Amino acid sequence: MKKNFLKLSFIFIILFSFLLTGKVYSIDIWSAGYRIDTETKDVLVGEDEQCHKVTNTSSDSYFIPTKTAAEWNLFEDGSLSNIAFEDCGPIEITSCEALQRIGHSTVNGVTVTALPLDGDYILTQDIDCSATTGWNSGQGFDPIGDHTNKFTGTFDGKNYKISNLYINRNNKYYVGLFGYALGSGELKNVEFVNVDITANHSNNNKVGALVGRSDMLISNCKVSGTVQSGSPIAYVGG
Repeated sequence: MKKNFLKLSFIFIILFSFLLTGKVYSIDIWSAGYRIDTETKDVLVGEDEQCHKVTNTSSDSYFIPTKTAAEWNLFEDGSLSNIAFEDCGPIEITSCEALQRIGHSTVNGVTVTALPLDGDYILTQDIDCSATTGWNSGQGFDPIGDHTNKFTGTFDGKNYKISNLYINRNNKYYVGLFGYALGSGELKNVEFVNVDITANHSNNNKVGALVGRSDMLISNCKVSGTVQSGSPIAYVGG
């Protein structure tokens, strides 16, 4: 009797929704996607949470799968003429933890979804990285990009400040907020305040506050604090 009551209640909710809106809206909480009705939504899709703007111009509803990049690519192949896709624009960074997610699947030992190394990023406020002194058993912030997996996107600080960034690495060739940046992108418009960055690789180091090694354009960046290396061969910059 109780099961029949629940079924009738569920049917009533759907019918009531239809009478109010002319559409049947799902009341399920989707764990792997979004239900898109006639509207525009920003959706984080795929394993790397890249943002897309999804617009439904039809009178029908669609389910947007976002669990894996493969599912998204199948959906985005143009087979649904009423669905339009476009990139949302730069990914907004609002914390030191969000910075650490770029190219990394852990933040101070906690598993997270990594943000892409080829993404476009902007700061939307000043960021205090004081907590990095206690990260990773005293090693601090883990640089973004290295000789194997380089940062190839863009980073625009929008003239905001990153304060109290701490890095102490003995096993990295390239040390800084960005370890190794490469490509046609740009690192620009950011000020570092009171950094404390040390690199002590047994062979050699390239170390800086913004970036250890950059093969891309850098503009309008400022640094104050301490940047040092104890390596026998070291290239130390800002």
